[in-house]
Amino acid sequence: MRNKVLQLEALSPEGLENTIAGLAEKERVENNFVTLSLSGPKVIVRQFELPALHLRELKNSLQLEATELLSLPPEEFAFDYQILESSADKINGVFVALPRNILEQYYLKITQAKMLLLSITAEILVVIDAFLSRINSASSNFCLLNFATENTVHLALFNAGRCEVLREIRYENISEAKQEILNSLRYAIGKSSAKHPEEIYFSGAPIDKNELIAGLENEFGAKGTA
Repeated sequence: MRNKVLQLEALSPEGLENTIAGLAEKERVENNFVTLSLSGPKVIVRQFELPALHLRELKNSLQLEATELLSLPPEEFAFDYQILESSADKINGVFVALPRNILEQYYLKITQAKMLLLSITAEILVVIDAFLSRINSASSNFCLLNFATENTVHLALFNAGRCEVLREIRYENISEAKQEILNSLRYAIGKSSAKHPEEIYFSGAPIDKNELIAGLENEFGAKGTA
């Protein structure tokens, strides 16, 4: 029988181990090729905009930022980046970084289960990409909010087709979530030429969704779509 690809998500190596243990033996055997998407406070995802640099200089610049964000020396974390747009004077893209010892623990859980890891990435990138494929926005200025769990929301703000902010927000209650979303959007709009979003798309099922939508619509004069 041809093997299928099993898509797994994890907040921690222990959580991944529990997920694998919960799979039926047949499912583990028939789906032994795995893609893994990660989230959590140790998985750093940031978009970047830098002056046009040689690739070596770009890598060094991103490594320095990851060092500051993780408070770790370069040899103790793994990171990767993707250039999304480049011109004669600027480079835009996104990078992901996490402690190397945590990454090695994820690999260990996969190999112990006799599975083959095809790819590993940050969950927020997978979620936003899937989100974008589902919507048909009439505007190039819009915001995506995906409430993945009871206390996590993925936020992406697009301006003129370019991602201005990409963030995973953790919260205790919906009021805290609203404030963190407002702060992130205000900061992004204030530091760049980004316009207020004309549309705000919601996915998932946060508590008091209607109140949240109404609050954001009032703040930005945007249309909220659940």
